[in-house]
Amino acid sequence: MGRAMLSTNDFSVRFPVQAFRATFDGRIVCANTNLVRLLGYDAPEELYLAMSNGYLEQCYPRPGLRDLLFQKLRSHGQVDGFEIPMRRKNGSVFWAAVHASAVSGPHDGDAVVEGFLLDITAKHSMQEVIQSSRDTVRNLLDSMESHSIMLHEGGTVLAVNKAFASWLNLSFHQVVGANIFHTDTVVRLGSELLEGIENVLCSGMEANVLETSGGEAFSTDIRPVFNGDGMLRHLVVKRYDLSKHRALREALQESETRYNSLFSQAGDAIFIHDYQGRILDVNPAAALLLESSRETLINENLSTFLEKGTSIQSHLNEDYSRAPLQQAFEVVCITSSKRRVCLELTARPVDYHGRRCILCVGRDVSRRKDVERKLYEAKRAAEENLRLKDEFLANVTHELRTPMSSILGLSELGLLKNEASDPKTYLKKIHAVSDQLLQLVNSILDLSVLEAGKLALEDETFHFDEIVGTVIDTLQYQADQAGIQLSAEVDPDLVGFYQGDAPRLRQVLLNLTANALKYTNEGQVAVSVRPARSSALAQGEGLVPIVVEVSDTGIGIAADQIEFVFERFRRLPQEGAKRIRGSGIGLAVCKRLVDLMGGSISVRSELGVGSTFSVTVPVRRVEEMPAAATGSVPFVSRRPLRILLAEDDRINLKMYSEILEEGGHTVDCVLDGQQAVESFMRADYDLILLDVNMPVCDGYGAAKRIRSLEPIRQKRTPILVMSALPEHRIVGECAVHGIDGYIPKPVTMQDLLQTIDAHSSGESVGEAAKDECVTGERIVDFSRLQEQFDGKEQRIRSVCNSFVQNAPRYIEEMEEALAEWDGERLYRVSHSFSSVAKVFGSATAVEVCHDVMKAAKSCDWKSVDACLLNVRDVVNDMCRVIQVKIDSAL
Repeated sequence: MGRAMLSTNDFSVRFPVQAFRATFDGRIVCANTNLVRLLGYDAPEELYLAMSNGYLEQCYPRPGLRDLLFQKLRSHGQVDGFEIPMRRKNGSVFWAAVHASAVSGPHDGDAVVEGFLLDITAKHSMQEVIQSSRDTVRNLLDSMESHSIMLHEGGTVLAVNKAFASWLNLSFHQVVGANIFHTDTVVRLGSELLEGIENVLCSGMEANVLETSGGEAFSTDIRPVFNGDGMLRHLVVKRYDLSKHRALREALQESETRYNSLFSQAGDAIFIHDYQGRILDVNPAAALLLESSRETLINENLSTFLEKGTSIQSHLNEDYSRAPLQQAFEVVCITSSKRRVCLELTARPVDYHGRRCILCVGRDVSRRKDVERKLYEAKRAAEENLRLKDEFLANVTHELRTPMSSILGLSELGLLKNEASDPKTYLKKIHAVSDQLLQLVNSILDLSVLEAGKLALEDETFHFDEIVGTVIDTLQYQADQAGIQLSAEVDPDLVGFYQGDAPRLRQVLLNLTANALKYTNEGQVAVSVRPARSSALAQGEGLVPIVVEVSDTGIGIAADQIEFVFERFRRLPQEGAKRIRGSGIGLAVCKRLVDLMGGSISVRSELGVGSTFSVTVPVRRVEEMPAAATGSVPFVSRRPLRILLAEDDRINLKMYSEILEEGGHTVDCVLDGQQAVESFMRADYDLILLDVNMPVCDGYGAAKRIRSLEPIRQKRTPILVMSALPEHRIVGECAVHGIDGYIPKPVTMQDLLQTIDAHSSGESVGEAAKDECVTGERIVDFSRLQEQFDGKEQRIRSVCNSFVQNAPRYIEEMEEALAEWDGERLYRVSHSFSSVAKVFGSATAVEVCHDVMKAAKSCDWKSVDACLLNVRDVVNDMCRVIQVKIDSAL
């Protein structure tokens, strides 16, 4: 160890600074007054006691530095200026410079540390500030894109950024401290730059040096920095790559050009405004949208063009100026012409000429909103229509069941009565109820046909007295039963005959009058017909607009319900009225019929007083009485016919056959279309009457097959069909399948006999007629066989016999191939039979074979199964036709 330990009194004499004595673990065992005060204690004894009670660990915030201090004292015997942080009694930390040495203790083997420490907190803080400043300068230099360096006035490098060091291919430490003017320096600058730096050092003035080397160009700014006394401290050198800056300027210019192009040519409206709403710029689309000019809009507040009570700011978040996310919302703009435009805006914050603004991109969605509104209204209308249809179906169900119940009840009563009683009473009632049921069904069918646009108007000669009289006669009994006076008046000026759709006009008048009777509890219903005093309807060419009015003293219609009167399926509320039955389509049918006739219909009504329905339609005046209108002639058949009747319903079959027999005709009855075809092959008929919907083969299929067989007989037989389907669905099918006429169900005796009589001619037809009835698809063309075999009957007979015997084998092979799912075999057999069919000129057989081949090729087995049924039918037809020809000796 070193010198001997000092006495305690010597600390205050020899060490006027902060002196101490401590053990090698750092515990202070003796301290002078200055150190005691520095550590924040009042007396040395208090410090010593604290050291014994755990203050030792708290006194040194960084135990690692404490251990290092005493390790050096053990190994070297002394330390000078060792810097270490220490903590005072109050917890504050200060930095101390320790000067100490190891000394021997009072006993042999004991050793302690004696020394003093200086408070260097201020110095240490200044060093931290200086280091922080150096780091700040270095970071600032590194953040610069230019090559930057700081030089001492003597040429020594004080600081350099990464860009400059990288350009020199040197590290930061290699550059800092080097002198640029020394010949052996690693920092080698160009002569032009060195000359510029020397000039600045001499003149103290800023300078710029332009350097060119190897196709590159640099601009260097050299700026001197002076202290407060005006003395030069250092130089700052910044070197810029002009080629890089030129590329950046070109990219910036290109970006600005692209932005201006997009801004000016964008189809959407673009607004740039500040956070107070003041418009800074708009594109042409925005000016066009607001029907103004760009110059007029700039500096205007955008809120002045918005619907009153709205603003852009009201749609933005409170912290929108700091929010980077865009927001979308809708506003309504008012243009210069006061036109309302719905805009879908997208807004986001942007920097515009150095200030924070809002960029709004707006799209005119007025049309989309209008479409959405219409779709919503259509949806509401569809829902209302569905509700009305449900209500209509419920009403119709009731209206259908009521007369059906009457028919069943009257039928049962008639059956229970003895044979002596007269059945006509019940039959008349059943007929009346059936007529009521038929009217309801006809109304439903009429509405369907009218909405499909398939109803065609008729042109008949009539007089108004007859139409009005028929309606009054029909409803008089109903009016008498209800105690309501029913009256009618036809203006004397309408005496004579007119032309128009009399049945439809009668239907309209009957519906309106019946409707008036239903909604009248007491009083009267009056019908009047008069010429129109003034009408917007077209006049001329004999057209006369007439007005038909039906007035009643019924319950009336509320003002808010009048607009719904002519809507389909709608029945108006009946509060305070008797329970009134009805389907809700009668007035809708009237409205559509009147529109179809080129007229108009309206209603005037007062709740609790009554209603008046007015119909105005144009009719044509007829000067002379047509011969057909002089009177009705009882129906007489031209001649008795042999008729083939096909009907699957046995009751209808019995009824129709008896009606035909009453008309003097002979009737053969069958139950389906297949039996009708077979009967046609066996016998000769003057007329064929087919039901459309039948099992096995329907009326259309039977008619088509019969037409294909007719060339053998050289005679075309009239074919009529009966159906309850709407007329517009039947007429087209009749034309396709060669059917001559259509009789709607339910069938009356008069209609049935008159229609049959009208089609009872059965003359032979020539080649043109044959082509028409076959429609280009003949089963067998015997003329072609004659040509192929030079008219040799023996050879033709042999070929025909061979076909009749072998044709079924083709069917068997096709069915076997189908059972084995062998498409290739099925295709081959179908192709072979198609070749045979061509020999016989059977276009129909060739067509069905091609259908099988197509389905077999695509392995569509379901279609193959259906096509084979057609092939079997065609083969059977061919065999029958050929056999008939063979039997007739060709």
